[in-house]
Amino acid sequence: MSKEHANVRKSKMVQANKEVLRDKLKAAEYIRVLDHVSTTIQNEYLTLDTTAIQALKVLTSLQLSLLSKVLPDLKSVEVVNSNENKHETLLQQLDQRKIIDVN
Repeated sequence: MSKEHANVRKSKMVQANKEVLRDKLKAAEYIRVLDHVSTTIQNEYLTLDTTAIQALKVLTSLQLSLLSKVLPDLKSVEVVNSNENKHETLLQQLDQRKIIDVN
């Protein structure tokens, strides 16, 4: 493998890592907002007026919609397991497909 090819490959991996990190950060923020909404409802459910409830409902819907964009679509993932492939092997194969952190 030429040095130029190796640099291109490393550059692509770095870019892919950035995208994965960006998605993880987005997902964490969406989950943080959902957690805040949940806490607000649990702590203040007796004192919330209908406007506040409606706003929390819209915020929750929006955050769930945004979260679904950064999470993988599990419906499109098909897992085929033959007698030769145990679940440990499938998990190992999935781990190998994940992008490794490049320092």
